[in-house]
Amino acid sequence: MNLCHQKSFFIVISFIFLTAGIAYGENHCDLFFSKGTLDDYKDCEVYLTKGSNVQKYISGLYTEGDIRFKRLRDGIRAGNERYISLAFLIRSYADGAMLEDINIAIGSSFPQKTSYILSMFVKYKLNESSLKGILLNTGENLVDNFQGQVDELNRRIAALDRISNKKMAGIKKRSKKILEDEKDFLEREIRRQ
Repeated sequence: MNLCHQKSFFIVISFIFLTAGIAYGENHCDLFFSKGTLDDYKDCEVYLTKGSNVQKYISGLYTEGDIRFKRLRDGIRAGNERYISLAFLIRSYADGAMLEDINIAIGSSFPQKTSYILSMFVKYKLNESSLKGILLNTGENLVDNFQGQVDELNRRIAALDRISNKKMAGIKKRSKKILEDEKDFLEREIRRQ
């Protein structure tokens, strides 16, 4: 083989491995969403962290009737740490309605998985806006129900109060302030009605 053929061969082989890696990662994410196995979770996590075409894959999750997103959302709401972890990876690619749905799901599991979710806040270095998006979004069923929102925020504050891990003190304090400020605002709105 001459040098020109060797380079062409190398390029073709590289392309095959690259595209196989993309499909491999996507396939393991799909397998995780259908089976939930630990190996598929780990491969999916690697793909979402380091893979290419991740944005396209994520966008495809949030299409009408896609069972993968429903399973992700249901897994988060059930407090499954694997699904919660993947949700934080997916959040960095999501926007609009998909991001809001992920935030609502994470927020709904906050009272039962407070410590784990706080650790995700730290791991992903969430800014104030992202923290508010998760902590304060109580879902569509409470949109016009200020008292229901206050009750839910109280559940989340009570969950924070149960956390005694000193390593979480900073994020706990930030989270509690966000929740208490919103609760105070809502209580003022209730009194004005």
